[in-house]
Amino acid sequence: MNVKSKPTNKAIKSDYISKFKTQWKDIDILHSGKATDELGLAAEHFKNSPTTVTHFLTNCFNNIFNNHHIPDIFKSGIVTPVLKKGKNPMLMDNYRGIAVTPVISKLFECTILPRLTVNFNQSPLQFGFTKGLSMLMASFIITEARTEVKLVTMEPLFLITVDSQKAFDVVDHIILLDALYDHTQNHPLWSIVKNLYSGLVSRVKWKGTISDSFNIHQGVRQGGILSPFLYKVYVNNLLEDLKSHNLGLKIGTNYVGCPTCADDIAFLSSSHQELQCMLSVATHHARQSRVTINPTKTKAVILNKPKNINRSDLNWTLGNTPVYPSEDTTHLGLIRAELKENNLNVDARISIARRTLYSLMNTGLHGTNGLNPQTSYKIYQSYVIPQHNIQFGNVHRFGKNSRNGPKRIVARFIYRDDLQHVLEKAYRLKGTQYGIKEQFPQEIENRRRKLYPVMKEAKRGGNRVALVRDKLFINNELYISEENAFTSDPVNNMNTPVITQQHTDRRLYSQVTHQTPSRQTNGRPNKRPRAGSSPTDNSGE
Repeated sequence: MNVKSKPTNKAIKSDYISKFKTQWKDIDILHSGKATDELGLAAEHFKNSPTTVTHFLTNCFNNIFNNHHIPDIFKSGIVTPVLKKGKNPMLMDNYRGIAVTPVISKLFECTILPRLTVNFNQSPLQFGFTKGLSMLMASFIITEARTEVKLVTMEPLFLITVDSQKAFDVVDHIILLDALYDHTQNHPLWSIVKNLYSGLVSRVKWKGTISDSFNIHQGVRQGGILSPFLYKVYVNNLLEDLKSHNLGLKIGTNYVGCPTCADDIAFLSSSHQELQCMLSVATHHARQSRVTINPTKTKAVILNKPKNINRSDLNWTLGNTPVYPSEDTTHLGLIRAELKENNLNVDARISIARRTLYSLMNTGLHGTNGLNPQTSYKIYQSYVIPQHNIQFGNVHRFGKNSRNGPKRIVARFIYRDDLQHVLEKAYRLKGTQYGIKEQFPQEIENRRRKLYPVMKEAKRGGNRVALVRDKLFINNELYISEENAFTSDPVNNMNTPVITQQHTDRRLYSQVTHQTPSRQTNGRPNKRPRAGSSPTDNSGE
């Protein structure tokens, strides 16, 4: 056994040394401006002295890998109670404990985290704490599921949001280590994590006073580097069991039954009996994992209700507690409701903006004898006005870094309105090295090239010019070239104008009318013109 263990430790050591020097450049992932640890150290101490501490940390971490002994300072932390948003400060349960661990311990966790995640098969429906994913994707799945059942399958859709009490604080260490052992093949690293969570101690900081230390026997530290990954391992079996038993909704052949963001789980199904099975599986896993599901915060909503379904006949059971359909529920910050969901979300955002504005009045935002009006307007734009969330399909970066300017980025917008919103704000980039250019299909680009000389000549003459896709407007009049002025009508054998000349501008170009020559086929009625995303999409082309 000793002969086999030595090469393993050497392999870990050599692998660590080769990767640590390259990963040391990523020390900037530690956030600056944070509170110092109990040693009085902050991330800035390590960022500003890499050459001094690199050799020391390399030897220290390699000794830990070889001996599997964790220093006691790595297991210590200071917990600061932070009040949850909008909660009563007089109740103890409304506080969330945020642990401040030593910076050197965070660097050590950053070192072992990539090795722990190598063989971890994370559920594709887990969107929390995952690089390249966000909780908006989990929300988007629910929106897509609702669209699917309304427009395609015409089936009912039920949603249940499950809330776990103190999810991060009640993680059982033995169950966690057992799940981690099954998901990772690097057993030496597993023993390091086991030693790291053996003998944890914490102290509470409250109003400048620090309490005596006490032992921690359960939970993962909120604020720790390994904590999000360890919690995903803890709940991954539930998501995999639901998928393996085909419990939940599918869009086509894709399983989307349980979109999850960390501990926020939503169940989607077109059958209320199937949804009951999903709740039973969740209850079984909660008992095994020693997690308590809050029945009062677990809500059910009918996102699509056919006429043959009676609301009063629907109910589910969570343990011994019945769950009845409610009018709405909140999942990942969005209100999910059976009726008028968009109106409810808009009203909620307006209410938040109003409360935010009132809370900033004491800072001098009232505008009379307070802050400078320009400063007040900037604060109003940054903190009060809701930000426009834009969804992209694909985003690619081309070329190399150069002194002439940044790399080119090509993005495909999912919604035409988002593209129009970006183009309308492009004027703000004037005078910078950045710019936005709309990319069109090749046939439209060819027609635009023919209009460029005419547009330049019109600008020289002092005219007002606007080029909308492949249509040129000069002084609000649609320009028609001689070759496109008339087209041959195959039925009447006569020349008919395709587009009538209209007085319009860029904001009203949706009023441009299009006339398509009538086209008859053998016994086939006239085809209806296809509606495009903008009036410049000529259905006759």
